[in-house]
Amino acid sequence: MPSPQDMVEQVPLFKGFSKGDLKLLKAQLKEDWFNAGDDILTEDDEGSRFYVLTEGRASVLVDGEVVRKLGPGDYFGEMALIDNSPRAATVRAETQVKTLWLGRVNFLSLLEENWSMTRQVLADLSGRIRSYDRDHD
Repeated sequence: MPSPQDMVEQVPLFKGFSKGDLKLLKAQLKEDWFNAGDDILTEDDEGSRFYVLTEGRASVLVDGEVVRKLGPGDYFGEMALIDNSPRAATVRAETQVKTLWLGRVNFLSLLEENWSMTRQVLADLSGRIRSYDRDHD
């Protein structure tokens, strides 16, 4: 089984990174564990971290309703860091969860320095908006 740090290479968000960029990224990531039922981040709180889920499952809740499920390789927390707004959702661990995280400054620096990551974040956000629009027409 790959180490959590090695899982970073499997995350679509980081696919365009060079080996050197991946090495720098891995050096910046911190690891954190959450138990089933723990809120990893909470709707309306200030955002200070970007997360990649490396083990376990979590749910994304808006106004208490599950809107998305997350598993290994999924990421979250980017929106509040990008637009400096409160968290748009709560992410709750369904099982024991292991995450890797970056603080705001490191995450925004990565976006500035890595077009492939920025493009992927934009594509993912666009996809979520399109899905929301389809579901709310």
